[in-house]
Amino acid sequence: MAFLGSVVTPVAPGQSGLGAYRIAAYSGLTTGVAAAAPLFSLRWTDTTNICAINYLKISMQTVTAFTAAQRLAFSAKIARSFTAADTGGSSLTLATNNCKLRTANASTLFAAASILMATTGTLTAGTRTLDSNPILTQQGSVYAAATALPDPPIQNIFDASGNNGNPIVLVANEGLVILNDVLQGAAGTVVLSVDIGWSEHAAY
Repeated sequence: MAFLGSVVTPVAPGQSGLGAYRIAAYSGLTTGVAAAAPLFSLRWTDTTNICAINYLKISMQTVTAFTAAQRLAFSAKIARSFTAADTGGSSLTLATNNCKLRTANASTLFAAASILMATTGTLTAGTRTLDSNPILTQQGSVYAAATALPDPPIQNIFDASGNNGNPIVLVANEGLVILNDVLQGAAGTVVLSVDIGWSEHAAY
């Protein structure tokens, strides 16, 4: 009995789809942000194609220390039935060659004002249902101002290559929202940074 093997030819990201994209952004100096408040929002609205998020890195860093030591935490949750976009903050520039990992690719199918980052306050939630459990979360402790020690960044990474190759797949009216999980204390300021990579494909 003979067994025939298969040959796998590596394909660069984006070559098997409509394009590959990546964008990074950071917030303004947020202060006094409530628990469960949205700081970053991404909404996919295209009805004939899908978005596959294959990389997501989230970091939080104190810039000005809080009066008292405390926890600092974030979570990223998938948003479903996302029929009205979040608002506020700063809208990331997506047109023309922005975000492209290859110039020859088409511009991203994300609509204008569909990827938002908080400035000094929070975003205002649109119409959406967040999953109960996050797909990425992290927490840590930060020092009190009197300690005069630098706080390490609190960060975590989702990488599809370490998730059995499975990306986060979004169809129309789905998205991703990053939340502040713990009330920010008095006097301190915090910056959120987000680095996200995705590819776009015909729906299947």
